[in-house]
Amino acid sequence: MEILFDRNHPKSLVEAIRLIQNLDLAEEHTVSFYDTSTNDSDLHNPVLLRLDRHRKGIEPATEILFESGFRVVAIKFPKQEPDFFDLSLVVMGMWPKILELLREKQTPFIYKCNGLLGRLIKVKE
Repeated sequence: MEILFDRNHPKSLVEAIRLIQNLDLAEEHTVSFYDTSTNDSDLHNPVLLRLDRHRKGIEPATEILFESGFRVVAIKFPKQEPDFFDLSLVVMGMWPKILELLREKQTPFIYKCNGLLGRLIKVKE
């Protein structure tokens, strides 16, 4: 499974998740950043965690990624410029729920992750 993070996530968080996922011998995960160097045609059923700053709904870019075949988890964060420490705590706290969602859903989707409430909310499948 290819798990990608947008560039708004701290490098140390992505590295920590990569190291944790390397300990999971039951499932193989590739954890990296999604950026301009990523060739979308090389991706198979990709998952993208992205910071979505729209107060209500989701950003148009999130919709485009969904339409392109991505499974998207939009991390909703209340601050305009999130503190990397707080953002990392939200993602790490939600990580088991995110992994469970990825195991259950193999087709493109958009879920919002409201880390402050500890929930994943379906937007579109």
